[in-house]
Amino acid sequence: MAEETVEIVLDSQTHRLLHQLAEREGADLSRLLLDTALDRSCQGELKRAQCLLEEFAKTLKEVVEESETLSRIAPSEKELFLASVDGSLMAYEKMLPRRVAELRTSHDKERDSETD
Repeated sequence: MAEETVEIVLDSQTHRLLHQLAEREGADLSRLLLDTALDRSCQGELKRAQCLLEEFAKTLKEVVEESETLSRIAPSEKELFLASVDGSLMAYEKMLPRRVAELRTSHDKERDSETD
């Protein structure tokens, strides 16, 4: 897919707020704007999916750290496991915007075919 450049004119206050939000989200400004646009086009489904993914990651880490059945595993092995889980979740999070958009498109097509 070819990339296009878009110029957005912002006042200084909006520009500062967007940079603060991007910093808080741990993303650069371009990524924040792209994710926001995709989320809006998917009627908020992207943000909900990201929140679910974050909640899943947090719960999984807590389970691994507190599980009695894993108490016999060396702490370094637990850390290695959690690092691999983090890596997998980060990779999935990068694919999430596109995946949500694809699901939304296929859902819209199914709904349109049912009404025909």
